[in-house]
Amino acid sequence: MINRKYHLLLLSLLLVLVTSCAQSIRKAPVPDRLVNDEAQILSLSQRTDLEKTLADFSNTNGTQIVVLTQNGIKEDLNKYCTNIAQTWGIGQADRDNGVLLFIDPQERQTYIATGTGTEVWLPDTLAKRIVDNQLIPAFKGGDYYKGIVDATEVIMALAEKAYPNGK
Repeated sequence: MINRKYHLLLLSLLLVLVTSCAQSIRKAPVPDRLVNDEAQILSLSQRTDLEKTLADFSNTNGTQIVVLTQNGIKEDLNKYCTNIAQTWGIGQADRDNGVLLFIDPQERQTYIATGTGTEVWLPDTLAKRIVDNQLIPAFKGGDYYKGIVDATEVIMALAEKAYPNGK
């Protein structure tokens, strides 16, 4: 009897573990988008303008910046965002030059995840400064769009210095 209860408990724990792992693996949006505003903090025109700006930049420079907003993420943001960036294939595979700008307005969290190809010109300390200096002040003022635009402009300027001739 104890053996059977033990096996049921073990099976239950395994099921919970598998379910929680499956929830953290997110599929890429179809069709591909650079602005994924699941938290709905941007207007349609803001999403459209930002999408165009990021697509034009990706086409000329080769660095791909993706914006993702979601509410209520309780996971470690480094692991969560890295998982998304890898699963979605952000950036060029041969250069690993993707950048994910993640915002969770409900939990008041933001994070910039970088590919290994961007770490030379966008190290974690600089990404944190962008969060502190561009994103948070605008967000505190209630202007998510301004914060995202300001942050992506800084990231694009850094990428242009690193890749002055584009791709």
